[in-house]
Amino acid sequence: MPARLHAISRKVSALRLCELSVLMSSVGLLVALPVLQRVFTLPALITLFGTRIPTVFPTLQPERLLFLIRGLLSLRIGMIRPNCMKQSLVLFHFLRKWGAPVTIHFGVTKQHKALEGHCWVELAGQPLGERNDPRRAFVTIYTFPLDSDPHTRRFEWIPGL
Repeated sequence: MPARLHAISRKVSALRLCELSVLMSSVGLLVALPVLQRVFTLPALITLFGTRIPTVFPTLQPERLLFLIRGLLSLRIGMIRPNCMKQSLVLFHFLRKWGAPVTIHFGVTKQHKALEGHCWVELAGQPLGERNDPRRAFVTIYTFPLDSDPHTRRFEWIPGL
């Protein structure tokens, strides 16, 4: 077995069942995403990813979910390659599914006469997993959902919210 594959299998075998379920669901979402992007408009795609479907597994802490998704994207297996939109859509999918106060944002900025885009997730009104606050660097052009006020909702499973 090649060394890289052995290292991946070792990491996967150390996961709990609920983490493995999230990881496998994430693979499915990421494999389907290129086709879905060609078929659906952005609002329809986000609505699809934001559908609240009941789950039998317990929720994960947002930081653990972010760690798993980033780890999966960093493997660069097949068409699974890291970018902010993929990461944000999968984060948004699970956090919304679990009832968290989450929004997804798309923004643009002008860099050297070209437009640069970025996608990020906010949990309870704060960017999740961003080194720098993207709200300072990007002009938000699309947010979903618009009707959520993260300061009026509290969720027991996220400490401090």
